[in-house]
Amino acid sequence: MSAADGLVPPEHPRARLLFAALRGDPEVAGWDRERWRGACEMALRTFSAPLLHAVLGRSGLLDRAPEEVAVRLARSRTWSAVRWERLAEQCRALGEGMEAAGVRAVVLKGAHTGWLYAERGARGTADVDLLVAPDRVEAASRVLRDLGYEATSFEAHDDHRHLPPFVLADGLPIELHHTLARRGEPTAFADGVAERLVPLTQAPGLWVMERTDALLYTIKHLAAHHRFETTNGIAGLADIGVLLDGVDPATLLARAQAWGIARATTLSLALARDLLGVGVPVELLPSAGELGLREAEAAATATLLRGGWSATTRPLQLPASATLVPGLPVSGLSGPHPVRGALMFVEHATLPLLDDLRTEFPRLGRTALAPLGYPLHWGRVAWRHAGLARLASPGVRRRLRDAVARDRDTLAPWVGSSG
Repeated sequence: MSAADGLVPPEHPRARLLFAALRGDPEVAGWDRERWRGACEMALRTFSAPLLHAVLGRSGLLDRAPEEVAVRLARSRTWSAVRWERLAEQCRALGEGMEAAGVRAVVLKGAHTGWLYAERGARGTADVDLLVAPDRVEAASRVLRDLGYEATSFEAHDDHRHLPPFVLADGLPIELHHTLARRGEPTAFADGVAERLVPLTQAPGLWVMERTDALLYTIKHLAAHHRFETTNGIAGLADIGVLLDGVDPATLLARAQAWGIARATTLSLALARDLLGVGVPVELLPSAGELGLREAEAAATATLLRGGWSATTRPLQLPASATLVPGLPVSGLSGPHPVRGALMFVEHATLPLLDDLRTEFPRLGRTALAPLGYPLHWGRVAWRHAGLARLASPGVRRRLRDAVARDRDTLAPWVGSSG
C-alpha cells in the first residue's frame, strides 16, 4: 500500500497513475497500455511530462512504456531541454548586462532550481524570475531593454511584486521582481536572505538564494502564496526534493518558524514525500503524524490537480516542434504593437498542436484525417478537461464550488500567513 493512497480524489484515477510513475513504484513495470497512456495524459495536463520522462529514464522504466507514450514523453522532454538551453543563453547575457550596470539580480524559482536537476530540461520553466532591489528596478529595466526585451503592459502591476513581463522574440519572458512578498505581506521572513546569496556559477553576474532559503521560498510560494492553486505545483514539489539535498534539518526548522511557515513546511514536505517519493529526513516530519495533516494533504492534492488543468499552461504542455515556442500567452493588446500582440495571443492561447493527439490516436498524424486534429483536440479539451457539458448542470457546479470551498477551509490553518 502506497503512502499516496487516499490522497488522490477518486474522480481523478489517472492522477494516481501519474504519481506512481513519478515515484518509480515497482507496480509501474507491470502496467498495461491503458495505464501507461493514462499516466502520460495526466503528465501532459499537469505540465510534468518532461519530469516524468527523466524519472522513468533514471529508474529504467521508460523501456517498459508503449512506443506512443515513450515518443510523446521524449518529444516533450526534448522541447523542454531546448527551452532550457535558451534560458541558459538568456541568463548568461543577463548576468553580463546586470553586472555591467551594477545591478545585483537574483534568479528565483524554476530558473534557479532547474540548474540543480541531473537531467537538463527535466524541470519545465515558463519564464525567468529576477529579483532586484526596489531602487534598482529602473536600472534593471534599462538592461533588459538594451538586450532587446520589450516591456508589456497588458495588466496592472502598480502594487504587484513584479513588473509586467519583458518579452523577447524566441525567448522566455522575464518577470522583474522588486520584493519576495505578496501584497500587504510583512517582509520580515526575508531578513538575512540578501546576506546569504551565492553566485550562479553557470551565469556569472547573477545570484541565487542559499539552498535553505531557496527551499523555504519554494514552499512559501507554493503553499503560503498560492495555497497550491497553481498550474505547475508538481514542479514545485519536485523542486523541494532537489533542494532538500544537503540542507541541515535544524536550520530549516528554525528558519521556517522565523518565516512564519512552519506548518506550511510540514505539509509541503509531507506532500513531496507521499506523492513523489522524496526522501524527507525523519526529524522534519512528526514521527506519529500530526492531527489533520493527512486531510490537509488530500485537500492540497485535489487543489494541485485542479490547478494543473488550467488552460494557461496548454502552450507549455503541448509544444513538441523543433522550433522554440515562447513561454506564456501574452496578449500585449495595450502595448506598443497591438496587432502583433493579438496574433501572439491567438497563437499561444488558442492554437493547439496535433502532436498531443498521438497518445490517444497514434496513427492520426499519418493519415488524411490529420487536419481534423485541431477541432478534434479542442472538442476533447472542452468535453474532458473543461467539462463544459457537465458544468451546464447547476448541481454539478454547486458540488464543484463546495469541493473547492471545503479544500480551502481545510488548508487555511496550514498555509495562513502565521504559519
